Amino acid sequence: MSRFDSLIIGETAVDTNVDYQYEILHNQDYLDGKCSLEEAVYILKRDTRHFAKRQLTWFRREKDVIWLNKDLFSYDNDKILSYMSDRLKEKGILEKQ
Repeated sequence: MSRFDSLIIGETAVDTNVDYQYEILHNQDYLDGKCSLEEAVYILKRDTRHFAKRQLTWFRREKDVIWLNKDLFSYDNDKILSYMSDRLKEKGILEKQ
């Protein structure tokens, strides 16, 4: 059963995960009988895309954001973390050890 399905049938246990809470809020109209399941799924997907676009717009405006291409690190999280740590040390955000 997907998370969306569990929300629909009312298994809405308290969860501190922001994404999960976002889904719960967006399913309230369906749970209240104000829209169909198809419409609730459509609205959730649409609003999620809009939210992601706003996040990207915000990050693109931030001059200190460093964009990483995970391909260049072969999707190796340890390499990515090491690179990020090095950049933060260069900027004086993390202490050099």
